[in-house]
Amino acid sequence: MEGPEGTGPKMIINTPQAESDLEMGSDVEMSSSLEESLPQDPPQLEMPEDPLRRSFSDPIGRITVNDHMYNILEVIFSSQGLVGRGTVCYLVRRDDEEYIIKDHWVLGGKDAVLNKVRMLREMQGVCGVPELVEYWLVEIAPNEVLGSIKGTSHMHVRLVLKPHARPLHAFRTKLELVSALQDIVIVQHTGVKDHGVLHHDCSLNNTMFEDDGDGTNGLLIDWEFAVHIHAGRKYTIGGTGTLPFMSRSLLWQLSEAVGSVATSACSWKVKLATSSLTKPPPLILHHYHDNLESLFYVFVCICIEYRGPLGVKRDLLADRSQEWLLHLWSTDMFKAGSDVKTSFFFHPNTDKLKKQFHPYFDMLIPLATQWYDLIRNKGPSSAVTCGEVLNLLAMHLTELPKDEPSPELLFAKKFIAALPKKRHASDLEGDDDWDKYINEPPNTEHNIIHGWMGWMMEVAPQPKRSRTT
Repeated sequence: MEGPEGTGPKMIINTPQAESDLEMGSDVEMSSSLEESLPQDPPQLEMPEDPLRRSFSDPIGRITVNDHMYNILEVIFSSQGLVGRGTVCYLVRRDDEEYIIKDHWVLGGKDAVLNKVRMLREMQGVCGVPELVEYWLVEIAPNEVLGSIKGTSHMHVRLVLKPHARPLHAFRTKLELVSALQDIVIVQHTGVKDHGVLHHDCSLNNTMFEDDGDGTNGLLIDWEFAVHIHAGRKYTIGGTGTLPFMSRSLLWQLSEAVGSVATSACSWKVKLATSSLTKPPPLILHHYHDNLESLFYVFVCICIEYRGPLGVKRDLLADRSQEWLLHLWSTDMFKAGSDVKTSFFFHPNTDKLKKQFHPYFDMLIPLATQWYDLIRNKGPSSAVTCGEVLNLLAMHLTELPKDEPSPELLFAKKFIAALPKKRHASDLEGDDDWDKYINEPPNTEHNIIHGWMGWMMEVAPQPKRSRTT
């Protein structure tokens, strides 16, 4: 991708390269037939924004929690659709300190909300779990809590959390990504072993990075929907995961509990929310190895859906001949989701992983295929353990480069590759602007190399490897 550490990129702008050529390391080989089958990425015409370097000036609004007023800097996430928890996450600031506010509706009454708060507090102090600063049952008048709308059973609650985190898909290097996956396994193992708490939704939106100025840690959020582990390991159907990342077992159980192959995850939430239910919701068997399988889907999703660091997405619809795994897993039918994932592991599918991973992630294909085989080779009487996944991740971490160039350098090279071809010297003989062309690069390139992107030569921050729980 570039020369040895400490050397700069070559700024020759002859023939624009394909983006896959820029991303392939010299030690990565790829068959010509596979390379030809990959959809061409669009030219890199703008620099993605790095969350680590983002600055905010004026607030865009305000939000109240208890007696505290927070200035809203950014809307980080907003759930879509008419059914669900209506979650909106804000990046906020109070007294020169930044927080996350999660504004959402919780299924059940006040006791259910307080139970979720207690669950989050039980995990306080564990590295990789957000800190609960305060919470508020939203009041429409003094001592009058805003509760359910007619015919439903929800409570409106706001949680103030630290630290300010960035999504897992906004990784800066492959080393940082795999290191965060390792941290998230450790977090879940600590919850199960030391606290008897099982996380209930290991998904892309709940896996994050914590940046504290001294490196990065993997972070797992949404612990307010975790549960205490029972002897029977069966829990109510609500809050059992996000469908594209749910394990085969959970999807199959949900399809059986719903009782109809035509019933989707969305319609079941409607049933849970209405007060017309004549019997308690069914119980679902949920183990920690379901979460390990979910984390595998998170990893694969990132390597297929994104084409590099900082959350730059691919256009998967550009190649409609592919049966993208991500699209197959995103069905809203429990039965269909269970069937497609069961088939994925029943029949050998490592070639599909190799074919669908973006070339930027080719170095991670061995990890993906070995993780896939680890899950596939386990029978009904055995399950993947945290130790096995941790050993696998640790082995591949040692093989990843520690001096991977910063994403700014990677995207600068792609940007330059997308510029018009440089004119040859023979074409410029007698051109009065030749000297100017040589001495002053085009404005766009000049701005990248000498302007606000002047810090792009930095080596990307490395993840922390010393962990305490």
